[in-house]
Amino acid sequence: MVNVPPQYQAWVAEAARQLGIPVAVVAAQIDHESGFNNNSVGQFGERGIVQFLPSTWKDWSSGDPLDLQNELSAYVGYMRKLLDQHHNNLYLALSAYNGDTSGKAGYANTILSAANLPQLENQTSDNSGISLNNSNVASYITGNQPTLSLDQLRSEYPTVAALITSVPELQNIFNQAVSSTWSTDKFIAAIQNSHWWASTSSTARQAFATMKADPATWNQNINGLQANMLATAAQLGVQLTPQQAQQIAIDAITNGYDQNKAVLDQKMAEYLKPASGNHFGGQAGSYEDQLRQSMMDLGVFMPEPQLQNQIKQIIGGKQSVQGVTAQLRTQAASMYPAYAKQLNSGMNLSDIASPYMQRAQQLLEMGPGSVNIQTPLIKGALQHTQDGQPTAMPMYDFEKQVRQDPRWLSTDNAQDSFMSNAHQVLVNFGFDY
Repeated sequence: MVNVPPQYQAWVAEAARQLGIPVAVVAAQIDHESGFNNNSVGQFGERGIVQFLPSTWKDWSSGDPLDLQNELSAYVGYMRKLLDQHHNNLYLALSAYNGDTSGKAGYANTILSAANLPQLENQTSDNSGISLNNSNVASYITGNQPTLSLDQLRSEYPTVAALITSVPELQNIFNQAVSSTWSTDKFIAAIQNSHWWASTSSTARQAFATMKADPATWNQNINGLQANMLATAAQLGVQLTPQQAQQIAIDAITNGYDQNKAVLDQKMAEYLKPASGNHFGGQAGSYEDQLRQSMMDLGVFMPEPQLQNQIKQIIGGKQSVQGVTAQLRTQAASMYPAYAKQLNSGMNLSDIASPYMQRAQQLLEMGPGSVNIQTPLIKGALQHTQDGQPTAMPMYDFEKQVRQDPRWLSTDNAQDSFMSNAHQVLVNFGFDY
């Protein structure tokens, strides 16, 4: 639809009548060339129609922008000459208007397309059925189209209507569209070309529109998701406040992940922290227990900050207990190379160390659990080397090391060993008792 302000309808209609060509063509051409200023009254742009005529056809006029009759005469005279030169071939006349004598330029096509006429129209007749002398220019201009309004937008484009009063950039475009009597299509195109529209996802735009146009539904959706998240957080061991849950709910609905449990878990995991000391509650606490047990079984250590981060990753779905345990197993195989094969096949270091721990407890006369993998005697046995190569320590050598421990001297089996040795010495010297 071309853009000719109502105050110039009579001018366009008269020019079309004098030339004997469709008013749609005149309206489209004048709109294309002059760029009407719809906020002005009584003038075309700043310098009048004369501004877009070729320089050789301007000497007739004083250039007075208010001299509409002279401008009408100039335009009609110029177009009449072109039509005569091209035997009333409208297509070639329009091409020549733009300086193209071959008829191959796109100017004529542009004008005829804007006039809603076939691009190959080449006579003064109007193939769309409009009479040559039709003066009803109102059919071709935006001035008589329904005025752009919020009510119209609410009917045809409810999302845009809801956004206009909330986004300053869109409000400015709407104000310009109303003052310049834009068509709805032109206004919507301007909205879709705005920075806000281009930088905001369709989901976010729809959510924002719902928030503005239907706050009751918006609040219902937010409150429902907030309640579900608080319940889920309690199960996971995440200490989430109502305000934090509400903020996640707003972000989730706005960005379209409110039905995506994996993403919601990731958002909640960001708020995970120990409930007491270094220990977590809920499902996070269960994961913590499993990982601490794995560290004990594999004889490796993970710093508390690293352990807490791994639990966060598990709660957020980015890691698993099995995945972290596999990392611990790799670490154990590196620390205890003599048993790497067994460890990599799934065996725990605690099983490998069990014979050493039991024998140490017997010799040192200590209760069950008094020694573990991290006890220096046990760890030394597990990291034993011979000729520079890691190898399992023979139990006989291990027992010798245990008896060298000062604690062994105070045990009953040490005293028995001393007495037995002393008796044997006496026997060797011939004493019999």
